Amino acid sequence: MITVHEVLSRRGDYRLVNSTADQFLELGQGVDCEFENTLCGNGWTLFELDYDREQAVFLNVGADTNLFEVPFSYRAQITLARQLAYVDFSTFENYEKVFSRNKVIQLYNIGHCGSTLLHHVINMSGEAWDISEPKFLFDIAMSRNRLPFDRQVALARAGLKLLSCFPLAEQKPALVLKHFSQCTKLYHIFAAAMPESKALFMYRDAFNWCNSIYGFAQRMGMPSLMPYDRRSFTWWVQSGGVPESYLEGLVSLQGENLKYEELAACAWALHIEEFQSARKAGLGFLAFRYNELMQDRKATLEKIFAYCGFDPSSVLRSLDAFDHDSHEGEETAHDRSVRKLGPEAETTISKILSNPRLAMDGDARL
Repeated sequence: MITVHEVLSRRGDYRLVNSTADQFLELGQGVDCEFENTLCGNGWTLFELDYDREQAVFLNVGADTNLFEVPFSYRAQITLARQLAYVDFSTFENYEKVFSRNKVIQLYNIGHCGSTLLHHVINMSGEAWDISEPKFLFDIAMSRNRLPFDRQVALARAGLKLLSCFPLAEQKPALVLKHFSQCTKLYHIFAAAMPESKALFMYRDAFNWCNSIYGFAQRMGMPSLMPYDRRSFTWWVQSGGVPESYLEGLVSLQGENLKYEELAACAWALHIEEFQSARKAGLGFLAFRYNELMQDRKATLEKIFAYCGFDPSSVLRSLDAFDHDSHEGEETAHDRSVRKLGPEAETTISKILSNPRLAMDGDARL
């Protein structure tokens, strides 16, 4: 059984971190319903996994709503929600076997690397729907140590299969799942959850990644130096909950005049280390950089599309995506000019990345 509530109103501003849907949505009285007949279709979408209450949360956004083309699916889900349903974890896991209609390709990325651009490119191809950052992925990443590995795999498997029940999913034979950057912690979980899926890994060079972080901080109205009261939180988010002990010998969160690029360089190194570790453990990826995508769009996309099994001719349909701001309409849109990092910052980043404690392959720093 599941419990379904009507959404009566909304309150405050929904934030991804440390928020649940029912903190933002005013709900009506709950009604008990059957899981399978209610949530597979008819506009219902998996939204989040609440580890404190061990419940999966579904939102009904309407059967004709396209969540695949928006830059960030979780924002559209919470904004458009008409109904909310709670499903306990055990029921959620046990029903996962009945949902599987689309081939799935997983797009891992380190954030700030053009993954939202690639999301739009894939959707314009006509070969697949790309869904960008459904919140349940973030929940698994940030709560990955709260349940045994096998339980996390079961939750991930159910979530992946339920993507096929999202409105309009049946229009395309394949789904591309754009992960949050924090999901670089989940390679092994998602490989076990759906071993038949293919995996992409997208990143960019360290300096320009840090420069993007610096620009993002400005767009969010942050001061030029990182405030003391935001440092632990920033590291927690950028690293995906990795302990601050990782920073020992690299930077100090209590240091005076800590710059955004210093913490960002450490987060970049961590993401690259995690990817290299997964690859050495035998997990398969097609890895590529934003740099190559921008230098030769057509050739890079042809390689990506061939790996995914897409029609190579569909690349030409996708190129128009490069003419638009991939974050258009979001608070992260690029229409606001920001300052760029200079040579001094590049020296700082290089110094951090050359620390012998960082176990990266040499070519990863390019």
